[in-house]
Formats: sequence, C-alpha cells, structure tokens
Amino acid sequence: MRPAHVLSAGCDRWVCDRWMEMKLNIGCGYNYLKGYVNIDSSEESLADRRMEAHSLYFEDCSIEEIKAAQLIEHLGFFKAQYFLTECYRVLKPGGLLVVETPNIEKTFKIFLKGDRGVRETALGWVYGSESLGMEHRYCFPAELLEEALAGAGFKLVKKDLFDYQVNRPALRFSARKNGSAAADLAAALRRELSVRGALYLGDEYAAAEMEKLLKIALAQGVSADEDAVFELALYEPRLAEAFFRVKGTARFMKASAGLAAGNFTARMYGTLARQPLGITQKDAFAAALEEGRRDLKEALVGRLPPLEKIGPHALFSLEMARIVSDRTFRAGLKAYANDAFGEAAGSFAEALRLCRDNPYAWLYFARSFEARGEYNECGAAYERALAVFESVGLAGPETIGAVKEEIETFRHRGGASS
Repeated sequence: MRPAHVLSAGCDRWVCDRWMEMKLNIGCGYNYLKGYVNIDSSEESLADRRMEAHSLYFEDCSIEEIKAAQLIEHLGFFKAQYFLTECYRVLKPGGLLVVETPNIEKTFKIFLKGDRGVRETALGWVYGSESLGMEHRYCFPAELLEEALAGAGFKLVKKDLFDYQVNRPALRFSARKNGSAAADLAAALRRELSVRGALYLGDEYAAAEMEKLLKIALAQGVSADEDAVFELALYEPRLAEAFFRVKGTARFMKASAGLAAGNFTARMYGTLARQPLGITQKDAFAAALEEGRRDLKEALVGRLPPLEKIGPHALFSLEMARIVSDRTFRAGLKAYANDAFGEAAGSFAEALRLCRDNPYAWLYFARSFEARGEYNECGAAYERALAVFESVGLAGPETIGAVKEEIETFRHRGGASS
C-alpha cells in the first residue's frame, strides 16, 4: 500500500504533467470527461486511474475541482463520509466539489403518484441497476447530504434540482472547500485509518460504532485533550494510533501501536467475560474499562500487556459486545434445536459473559440444563431470566407471565429453585 498523501511514481507524474491544473472525475464509469483525471474502481470503466473513491492517491491540496456524478449513492453512508473527507484533503483551498445524486424525496413522490411503468422507473432510480457495481447502497436526502458536506469542511455554494432522465429527478450540489483546523484533522485522521485498513466498511454495526469514536477523537483533538483521546485505545487502539500519528505525539503513538499489535481489544473482551455473571452488563462493562485503564497507564511506560489471540471483534464497545453476544446466542439456539444441549449451554454461557442483559439467553441457558437433567443449575438461571425480562423492558406481560408459568412448572417437577 502506498504511504498516505504521497503520489505514486510513474503514472501519477504523467497525470500531473498532462493536467497541470488537476481536475478529477470520480466514479466516471463510461462517462469520460476531457480535461479531467477520470477515476473509477472498475476495470471495465474508461478511467485513467483505478482507485477507490474513499482512498485517493493524490497529495494534499493538489486538485482544483472534483466531479462526482451519480457516485455517492453507490458508496453507502459510512464510506461516503470517507469519500467526502478525501475530497476535502486533496482539494486546494477554495477548490470545488460537485456532487450529483438521485433526488430521493421527489422520487418517492413520483412513485406514489405513478402508474406501474412509472413506479418501475422510480424504483430503479432508488435501488440502482442489477449490473455489477451499479446497485445503490444509500441515497442521501438533500438535507442529509448538505449536513455531510458541511461536516466534511465544505460550504455549499449552489444547489440544482434537475431531471437526470424521465421520472428520475436528481440533485446537484456544488460546494467549496472551506478550510478549518477541525476539518483538516478529520480528513487526515480518516485518511490514516483508511491507509491502515481500520474502517469496518463491511460491517455496518462496527462502522456506526467507529463513527461514534471518531466524533469523540475529533472533539477532543480540537481541544487538545490527548489523554482523553488515548483512552479510545480501550475501544480501538488503531484509532488512537492513527490520531497520534497525525498529531505527531510519539509517546502516545508508540503505546497505542503496541496495544494494537498485541490485539488489545481481545484482552478487553476477555476482561468483560471474566466479570461476575451476577452483576448488570453496565457494571461489568465499567469494571472492564477500569481494568483496561490500568493497562493503558502501564503501556505509556513501556509495559505492554501480553499478546492476545484474535478476539471476537477488533472493536470493543458496549454495543459490539451486545451484537457479538447475540450472534453467539443464536448459534446456541441452533445447537438447542438440534438437541445438542451441552453445546447449546456453552454458547449461551459465552453469550451471557459478553452481555448479561439478554433475558432470552438466560432462559435458554436454564432450558438447556433442564434438558440434560442438571436441575441444580436451572433455578437460578430461570430466576435471572425473569428478573432481566422485568427490568430491561424487552417483553410484554404475556411473555413475562409465560416465563413465570415455566418456572412454576419446573418447580412442580421437583427442580431446584433459587
């Protein structure tokens, strides 16, 4: 992989010589524009250069203008954030970005009022084509696209509404790079994460969690609270490493890099799993973070924790623990449905160690023991299932009543109670 911000030898130099005032046509497909460097990731396109829209191999502040016609809807919400900050990074101060995309609100209105043929046309505009790479992943409403441009450091200068084709309305936003320290930091940080492959773009849940962490890092970075940013290593040490590489803070960067190399988030998941099952998930997570903070202090003085095996996920958060727990729980349901009750009990226990607030995992944990005749293990799990059902609000009166009846039936059969 090429280093961040550096033009590759040969081809990029040819591009620079040919277009001294460089302009990009990103996502060109078969729409080749003279006077632009035409860019696309597809080998079948007419591109001058093959590269991803969210990872551009051009120097900072080197481009005069970028056109991106009917591109952003193909990227998805999270990849689009990286695309916009890459455009910001490579554009010169005041450089122009022109984004065209379906006018999704007007398309919905056309669909609702149209006959069958009109509706088919509108649906194709919403979802894109079934040709490879032509499907639409996320259509931005005008308001959200304007917010995304502003968040990436652009000032909207013109908004056009036009018909791309019959019954296929479109938006064209023209915006100029409006430089600021916050936007500069955001672009550099996202670029560093992209170069290091820490984006989670194939996992929507993790990508959403990463966005939350990025917002914290950027907010703290502007206020120069580096200790607060370093604490993000508890959740994703590569994010902390990327931040301190951008900032050039060697002490924090070295510690974060060491934690990332040692699979520190696997250690965090292990720490969470070791907390007592009898406490709430909130308390267990807080205890895991407190232990992790001690590891961070040690890392700053060169004492890194032992290398861990790859964990259940590279990003550690309360929400990701819940998601990984739910996937593990569902694997237990499969084992339970196939009468593999020992395997099921193991999966349910593993799921509960990651998320203690899943009442269904407690319920099936109890059922799997009962199915094996291990009644001494059942009562407490049944009671915990009922308590969690009543506390977390995941079930109505009928479900709670059914669980109470199941517990009573278990007791009448002579099972042990809590």
